[in-house]
Amino acid sequence: MNLLNKYNFRVSLIHKLPFLIGLLILWASCNKDQKDHNSLVSIHIDKSFTNEITLDSIVEDYSLIELETKDEYLLATITQIDYLDNRFYIQDSRSHTFMAFDTSGKVIYKLSSVGRGPYGFSDIYDFKVDNNHNIYVLSGFNGIVIFDSTGSYVSSINYNSESINYAGTINAFGLTGTGDFYLWNGTLGIDKDNYQGTYHIYRFTQDKKVSESYLPIDHGFTGSKKIFYGLEGNYLLQTLPGNDTIYRADHSGINPAYYVDFGTTKIPKNSLPSSYENYLREYYKLRTETNFSTSINSPLETETFIYFQFMNSLTTRSAFYSFSTGKVITGTLPFRDILGWPSFSCTFNNKLVGYIEPSKISSISSEKVEKFSRLEKEIYNKLLKTDLNNNPILLILQIKNF
Repeated sequence: MNLLNKYNFRVSLIHKLPFLIGLLILWASCNKDQKDHNSLVSIHIDKSFTNEITLDSIVEDYSLIELETKDEYLLATITQIDYLDNRFYIQDSRSHTFMAFDTSGKVIYKLSSVGRGPYGFSDIYDFKVDNNHNIYVLSGFNGIVIFDSTGSYVSSINYNSESINYAGTINAFGLTGTGDFYLWNGTLGIDKDNYQGTYHIYRFTQDKKVSESYLPIDHGFTGSKKIFYGLEGNYLLQTLPGNDTIYRADHSGINPAYYVDFGTTKIPKNSLPSSYENYLREYYKLRTETNFSTSINSPLETETFIYFQFMNSLTTRSAFYSFSTGKVITGTLPFRDILGWPSFSCTFNNKLVGYIEPSKISSISSEKVEKFSRLEKEIYNKLLKTDLNNNPILLILQIKNF
């Protein structure tokens, strides 16, 4: 190639660079999309969910954390527990309080700013913790009220603005990790007067605008209030009854993460209620008169497995799926009778966290105790030594590899 040809080749290449870069970006994007699509994990649920799962069969190790008990720190009804960097965050819906505990069970601080003042809250629908330990409390009065890592008031974000006109109550939310919020309003959509054709979740920006909508709703099933399980930028979404996909919400949006294959117990599409008026009656019939699996609850994820519950024939079933082996353990968990709801509330260093109310121990019948496994009896006997008037006790379970 002579000098002139080399020069023309270089000039041509320079002019084509934007196009070539564009192709490269498109190729990378397509490959990323393909990778993300292929990363959807399929979990098959077979009829073994009628088995009973004992703690001995799934637990490698456990520990109990007694929460500090003083008159000013009494918990009435635990609604939600989250964990981040050696702190447990616990919401009490009955007393409208919120407390942070360390991993020894000692209280770090308590929030109880009930009222209509600028920093007050009431009817705590949900709370979230960001990576700096700031607390975001979803309040019935002031929208989202923000407190810093010491429990001091920072600011409020009022979503009751002209920019969004929603029906009902915003009762669950998530932090995107970029300053935006995910809002959930049950089956009543923002700017809609009924559930048909509305969306499950909306993205709400800092300047009070709805920028995205996710997961269109095509039937009248509602979900529970707590649909975001996880911490900032990493949530698993509890699905609406009748659905079989667990979604992940992060800063980039909401995408499917797990497909739960219920096989012959999957609800046929034509069995779903066609109108909200028929919802309660038809949903009750599905749960009582069929063997369909009607909902997926409280999904929790660690580095080695994912756990979730599902309803079948009015019975709560548990499922543990191993990432390394692809195996799934399903069945009823009798020991959950002495645990709060849901059975496990969050994860702690790749372990499952549940809680037990001491007063509940005395109500367990001797017949049920006799059916406990060795490990279950060991935990039960330790709990018997606890003062029944004390605060709840956290049960930390290290799950075996399976």
